Amino acid sequence: MSSRRLLLSRAPVCTPSALSASQAMASHPLLSHDFTQLRIVALRELRAEHGDEVSDAQIDQIVHDFTTWRSDVEAHLFDDVVESVRELRAAGIIVGAVTDGNTDVSRAGELVSSLFDFAITAADAGASKESAAPFLQAAAAA
Repeated sequence: MSSRRLLLSRAPVCTPSALSASQAMASHPLLSHDFTQLRIVALRELRAEHGDEVSDAQIDQIVHDFTTWRSDVEAHLFDDVVESVRELRAAGIIVGAVTDGNTDVSRAGELVSSLFDFAITAADAGASKESAAPFLQAAAAA
């Protein structure tokens, strides 16, 4: 069964008692900046709560597929973004992405991923964008 179908088939069962983001963050404060890991932890806790026979590998695949889907942002770009970023890069400006979310620029499709020289996630930096860490890491990458 594909991870998408597995997730959809379990959604009606696990949604009512699903951990909210704030509950997961409160339960795992050291992961509060890493939405991908929080999702994995929440799905594993839901599995245990409901007695589901879903393996860690299946949960990892579900989260991987979700992140790939979540990273597909091309349709949401403003009309002038691609041309503007290409002009910046042609002028020698290094362009990076800094995100709190769990999008993965390398999985955003060829067009979007080609716009960035690097990407820093909150998980990479070990802190959310409320702190200076992701920006300092981006400055170092540039």
